[in-house]
Amino acid sequence: SAELESQASNLEIGVQAAESDLVHTREEVNKAEMDKELNIRAKTFALALADKELNKYQELDGPRQLKESEMKLKRTEAELEEARKNLSEAQEMLQQDLIAGSEVKKAELRLLEAEFAFESAKMGNEVLKKFTAPIDLQKVRQTFEDATKQLESIRPYMDALVSQKKAALSKSER
Repeated sequence: SAELESQASNLEIGVQAAESDLVHTREEVNKAEMDKELNIRAKTFALALADKELNKYQELDGPRQLKESEMKLKRTEAELEEARKNLSEAQEMLQQDLIAGSEVKKAELRLLEAEFAFESAKMGNEVLKKFTAPIDLQKVRQTFEDATKQLESIRPYMDALVSQKKAALSKSER
């Protein structure tokens, strides 16, 4: 009789352990399903964001940067022409003793500054066209491609994980 009570107690403990495992396995299934939903939503959002960033760069930011660079180049070129004209006028006025030599020196300095500004703008424009813009475009394209691949790969992975948890639940329910 003591042996029967011990066996009954062991069976009761086994049943409680099995019920606990079943509850735990159900929680694992619920968690896996929630993780699946959250991961897919996060990857979908990341893809939508990457798509917007790509479109923004292609339609707005990229063209704006190029236009700003070209405008700076045109502006500095016009300033350079103006500085050349001013120096020429200052030299003529010096020959006619209308201004002091220091005014010609100032005009020469302004010409050097304008030449530097123009060359700098020209180089900046070339760097933008040859390197910066293509690299920036590749970065946003790569982000978009990565987000697409991540969304495509997360679905089967999460489906497999949920299936695995459901299989464990089915086994526990037997």
